[in-house]
Amino acid sequence: MKCKGLPLAAKALGGTLRFRNTREQWQKILDSEMWELEEAQKKVFPALWLSYFDLTPEL
Repeated sequence: MKCKGLPLAAKALGGTLRFRNTREQWQKILDSEMWELEEAQKKVFPALWLSYFDLTPEL
């Protein structure tokens, strides 16, 4: 439901969750305030935001 049926959002979210090994880590992302954005931004931005902030420090 969070990805609104958008493949890019699903791919980005899946890539981020892939390295989260605990239920608590997944729940933290689910409960994040980023999902509460304006309707126009809800379609892709949250998943891309996750990917951006999940980048390694050297990037």
